[in-house]
Amino acid sequence: MGLSDLYKGNNETIGYTLEDVQAKNQNDPRHFLIPSQEEINGLKVGDQVRLFFVLDRDLGNGCRAERMWAEISQIDDGVFKGLLTNQPAFITSIQIADELEFLPQHIASVLLPKPNFDELLGALITDDCLERREINWAVRTEINNEKDSGWQFFTGYESEEDLDDSSKINIISLEDALNIEPLLETVLDKDGEAYFYQAESNCFVEDK
Repeated sequence: MGLSDLYKGNNETIGYTLEDVQAKNQNDPRHFLIPSQEEINGLKVGDQVRLFFVLDRDLGNGCRAERMWAEISQIDDGVFKGLLTNQPAFITSIQIADELEFLPQHIASVLLPKPNFDELLGALITDDCLERREINWAVRTEINNEKDSGWQFFTGYESEEDLDDSSKINIISLEDALNIEPLLETVLDKDGEAYFYQAESNCFVEDK
């Protein structure tokens, strides 16, 4: 018996509200990414979207919300209906295959094709990036081996001494780098040599 079974076994109904992810994006647009308006407008019946289901009570287990996918079954004047494709772990008021209604501000992500790069390849990253949980520069260098992506990540605040100290340079997968800086996904399959984060446009741009 798992932890979720203990909660479901007490016969209490555990409900939810859908999170307004657009509001969360406004508070932290750099690290909490949501689909663009163009992606929302392009959704059609059969597409899958991810929603955040915020539990209506504190279960005392650290779980605030369940993140689950729904397959769009109807779109009518900006209102979506979809079939839940996951079985909730804690929420009991809905089950897999149930239909629910949601709005554009509830769509946290859309199911897109896999990126054109191998997320398991390695890259170099400085201690400063890991400590700040921030990447401001992505520099492409010569690939050393089949497990190397050639990418190196910096904050731009490192001293020359830090950059010369190999003990302050780490190897990280591209997948883990994206967990730190999701916006990197827009440049990791490009051919430029260096990209930097531009705060005004909230994106990485090529350093030419």
